[in-house]
Amino acid sequence: LKFKRNFSNLTRIKAWMTAMKRFGQKAEVEVLSSLPLQIALHYNVCLAPFWAIGLIISLIIKMHYLSTTNVIIFSTLLFTTIIIEFIRLFLGYYGNLGEKISALSGFWVTSVILQMPIAAFSIIAGFLMIRKISRYQMARFKERVLEEDKSKNRDD
Repeated sequence: LKFKRNFSNLTRIKAWMTAMKRFGQKAEVEVLSSLPLQIALHYNVCLAPFWAIGLIISLIIKMHYLSTTNVIIFSTLLFTTIIIEFIRLFLGYYGNLGEKISALSGFWVTSVILQMPIAAFSIIAGFLMIRKISRYQMARFKERVLEEDKSKNRDD
C-alpha cells in the first residue's frame, strides 16, 4: 500500500513537471537545508578544536616511544586529517546553510573518500601497535616467571 502511494506521488510529480515544461515554465526542485545535519555539524564544529588538540598532544606523547618512520607517517597523517576535517566542516556548513548542492557533495566526498582511508589506516596501525606491545609485555612476563623459578630452584 505504501509503495503504491509513493508510486502515485512520483507519477504526480512527473506529470506536474511535464506540464510545467509544456507551458514554458521552468520546473525546479526546491532544495532545503537539513536540520539534523546542521545540528551534527554544529556540535562537530564546537568539538573539533578539542579533538585536534587531543590528537596533537597524543602524538607529542607518542613521539618518544615510536620509531622515526612511524613519527613521520603519523604526524603527516595527523596534520592531513586535521586540515581535511576543517575543510569538510566548512563545506558542510556552507553547503547546508546556503543550500548549495556542490558544497554538500564536496562535504560528502571529503567525508567518505578522504577520511575513511585515513581512519582505516589509523585503526589498523593502532591495532598493530597494541599487538606489538602485548607481545613485548608477554615476553617480559615470561622472563620474570623464569627468573622466579630459577631463584626458587636455587633456594631449594
